[in-house]
Amino acid sequence: MPDSRRSPVALVTSSVMGLGHVFSVVSFITVMTSGVTEEDQGVVGGLSQLPQYVAAIGVSGLSAIAAARTGALSLGATPSRADVLGGLHAGMVTAGVVALAGALLVGTVLRKRTTA
Repeated sequence: MPDSRRSPVALVTSSVMGLGHVFSVVSFITVMTSGVTEEDQGVVGGLSQLPQYVAAIGVSGLSAIAAARTGALSLGATPSRADVLGGLHAGMVTAGVVALAGALLVGTVLRKRTTA
């Protein structure tokens, strides 16, 4: 059974992190839309939120990979710590491969600027 003294600590720290996230998103959107014409502010605000939505899809996919690998390692029984770590390892390796592929893609697709 979990230690009941840890729950308030987790609640407080999660609340502080959530509040900090809200403050940072609001200030980020304010900076992004400053200096933009009124007609374009909605487009800029929407585009600035795009990475969060893409990240949410990525987290969902990596969670599915980790859960599937954990299930495969546990063979239908209650997963052990080693099974869970194996699932997390599969998710992290997948994330690393995707990040490396993205970096290679950016490196090959973007053209070098020429100085005139």
